Amino acid sequence: MSPQEIHEGTLDVLNPEQLVIMVPAESVEAYKAAPIWGDYQIREVDPNLGIGNINVDFDSDATIYSISGIRMGTSIDTLPAGIYIQGGKKLIKK
Repeated sequence: MSPQEIHEGTLDVLNPEQLVIMVPAESVEAYKAAPIWGDYQIREVDPNLGIGNINVDFDSDATIYSISGIRMGTSIDTLPAGIYIQGGKKLIKK
């Protein structure tokens, strides 16, 4: 399995030191070598286990993104009216 291609900034709200990405054994090295994915902890998934608890702490000062995933900045005050995402939550600026 090849790593999914993702755009720069897509995973910026996630802390690479706290996130472990589990992939099939044959994909571990490809993910470690892939741009962006290689910044995270890549581990082999045990095919006999299901997905356990997923815990993500969102930083309240996180970067703001448009709903299409484009990085917009860090201050809602400088953005035009619209719907944005910050720290995993939707923001609406009127």
